[in-house]
Amino acid sequence: MKPFKHITVISLLLFVVNFYCSGEPVVLEPESKSALDSELSVIVIRSNKKKVQVFLNENFMGQTPLTVKGLVAGNYIMSVSTNTKNKSEKKHVYQIEVRRGLVQNYYVELPSATDPTP
Repeated sequence: MKPFKHITVISLLLFVVNFYCSGEPVVLEPESKSALDSELSVIVIRSNKKKVQVFLNENFMGQTPLTVKGLVAGNYIMSVSTNTKNKSEKKHVYQIEVRRGLVQNYYVELPSATDPTP
């Protein structure tokens, strides 16, 4: 096993431990899909709020609206949260399946500050 794979496996294990301590993600299906002429994939993430922070497997990818190119097919944990000064804001966690050679569009609906919490 190459050193890079050891680091990847260790990172994945740490992520899984942290993930299971914080709860189950919701499976998020893409709004639409279209074919690419490539082995890699693209995801587009939109939200009802502007500048929502997007993380894939705990790596910050950017803010919505966001296009992430060159992803390898597989399952990812996507977490999103708004950029506020409120440190106690809950992250919303989703499981997404990135498929090879597709553009997949995701829409995340985040509750407004006035929505009651369940």
